Amino acid sequence: MKGFWKCFAALALCACCLIGGVACGGTPEIPEQPIDVDLDPNIEADIVVLVDVDNFGKTLVESLAEGFRTHYSNVTVRVVQTSDAISYIRSGDQVDLLHVIGENVSFYASQNLLENLDPYMEAQNFDASLYYPSMIDLGKDIVSGNQYMMPRDYSRIVCYYNRDLFDALKVDYPVDTEENPWTWEAFVQKCKDLKTAMAADSRYTNYVPVQASMSYDILNWGIVRSYGVEGLLKEDFTLIDTGTPEYRSWQAGMETASLMIENGYSLNSNRYSATDFQTGTAAMALTVAPNAAAFDQGQINYDIISFPAIGEDPKAPSGTSGYAIAQNSANKNVAWAFLNYMMSEEGQNIMTDGTGLVPVLTSLAEDEDAAWRTMTNGAGNPVNADALLSYSERDVISDWFGDLPSLAQNAYKGFYNTFLKNVCDGNRSFAQAYTILSDNIEEYQSMYPEYFN
Repeated sequence: MKGFWKCFAALALCACCLIGGVACGGTPEIPEQPIDVDLDPNIEADIVVLVDVDNFGKTLVESLAEGFRTHYSNVTVRVVQTSDAISYIRSGDQVDLLHVIGENVSFYASQNLLENLDPYMEAQNFDASLYYPSMIDLGKDIVSGNQYMMPRDYSRIVCYYNRDLFDALKVDYPVDTEENPWTWEAFVQKCKDLKTAMAADSRYTNYVPVQASMSYDILNWGIVRSYGVEGLLKEDFTLIDTGTPEYRSWQAGMETASLMIENGYSLNSNRYSATDFQTGTAAMALTVAPNAAAFDQGQINYDIISFPAIGEDPKAPSGTSGYAIAQNSANKNVAWAFLNYMMSEEGQNIMTDGTGLVPVLTSLAEDEDAAWRTMTNGAGNPVNADALLSYSERDVISDWFGDLPSLAQNAYKGFYNTFLKNVCDGNRSFAQAYTILSDNIEEYQSMYPEYFN
C-alpha cells in the first residue's frame, strides 16, 4: 500500500513541477508589466483565450470578443480549444486567459498558473459586492483568499421537469407556494408518484423519475450542508470524529442521498446518464442552468423550480466557472480589460442573452426586463426564470475540505469521491465507508507530512 502511495505522490509531484514550471525547466521570462487599467482604446495586442472543447464555450468567448473589440478595435482575441489546459500552458504556447472551473482555482493558483487579480481589482475600484457573493468566492484561492478567477455566470443546481412527461403520466407539476412549499419531502413524494405511474405503463419501463447523480460532490454537499454540517475535516485535516453531532448530521445527509437510489428514484453511479432528461427518459433533473442549452436541443418542453428545501436551514448546491489571467501572459493589462468587460453590464448581457446563462451581476439578474429572462424551452414555451435566482441566500459552494493545502486536494478528492459512491450506491454502509476514507487520509498524511506544513 505504501508503495502505491509513493508512486502516486511521485507522479503528482512530477506533474506539479511540470505544471508550475519549477525544477523541470522553468517558465519563460515575462517582462515586468506595471498595472494599467486605463488602457489606450487604440492599443494593439493579440490575446489567446483557452476554452474547453465544447462549441458552447468557444462561441461564448467569441461573442464576448466581438463586443470587446467595439472598445478596443486593435485587439485580436483568438480562442483555442483544448481538453487539457495545463498541458497547453506547459507547452510554452501563448496563453493570456483560460477557462477555469471554480473547484480548480486553488490548485491552479498553487501551481503558479494564474495571476492574482486583487491588484487589478484595487486599481480598477472593482466593486465585488455588485455580484453574487457565492460566485465571487468560487474564484478565490481557499488558502490565501486572493481572487484568481472572475465568474462568468450565476449557476446553481435547480430542478427541471418535463411537462409533457408529467402530463403523459398524469402527475401534477411540482409547485412552490406558501401553501405547498417545494421541500425535499414534496420532491420525494413526486418521485414516488412518478415511479408508480411508470411502473403501471409498460411504455415507461426504462424511464426514471429524476436524473440526479447523488454521488456528485456538490449536489451531495448541498444535501449534507442542509443537515447542519459545516465541513468534513478537523484542524489537522483528518475527518470529523465519530459520535459527534457533526458526524451524525453527515450520516443523516448521506442517508437522504442514498435513499434516492435505494428507492429507485434515481440511478446509481454505474447506470447514471447525464442525457436522460435531454432524451426525455427522465421526468426531472437536478442540474445546473447552463444545461438548458442541451435540453433545448432535445426539444424538451421543460420548466424549472428551485432546488428542494431540506430542513429548517436549507441549502442549495452552487458552482460556476469563469476566466483567469495566465501568470505567464505577456498581455496582462489587456487580459484584465477583457475580464472587466465580461463583468460589466454590457458584457454580461452578451454572455447571457439567449445562452441559458444567468447573469452574475445581481442588478441585471434581478431586472425583470433583462433580455436573459425571455427564456424559452426546447418546445418554444416560456419557462420560470425566477427559479434560477430564488433563495440565493441558500447557496453553498465546494468548501467541504475547508482550507486543505493545495498539494493534498487532488488525493483527498479521489478518496472522497470513492466514499460518496460507496455510500450512495449501497456498496458500503456509512460507517464502513467513513472508516475507509479516514484510513486513506491518515495514511496519506503519514506518508507526506510536508504537504501539510
